Amino acid sequence: MRLLLDEMWSPVIAEQLRRRGRDVVASVQRDDLRGLSDEEVLRAAVVDRRVVVTRDVGDFSQLIVRWRAEDRDHWGVVLVSPRRFSASIAGVGPLVRALDKILKAHPGENDLVNVRLWLR
Repeated sequence: MRLLLDEMWSPVIAEQLRRRGRDVVASVQRDDLRGLSDEEVLRAAVVDRRVVVTRDVGDFSQLIVRWRAEDRDHWGVVLVSPRRFSASIAGVGPLVRALDKILKAHPGENDLVNVRLWLR
């Protein structure tokens, strides 16, 4: 499974996961992903077969419901609780460990196709 971190996440998270051998891209590190709407982020993730990791729970939840109604597939979305995981530098370690645990539990590229997974 491969991840695409939405813009609110520090690139340090992607770097630490890559050091663990994970295939992770941070939106803020790629010119073609910066400033995209949520739907454009999800489309880019589909093209690259990546699971989106976001704190934008409301918008992505609505987007997933709409895509399901339109019979459109996505590679998965991990919704991160802002109460549990801080977007600050202090929250990097816990988030890296939690995402690494998900990656270990779901090693297949298609494991989260059309799945919305809460990271709490």
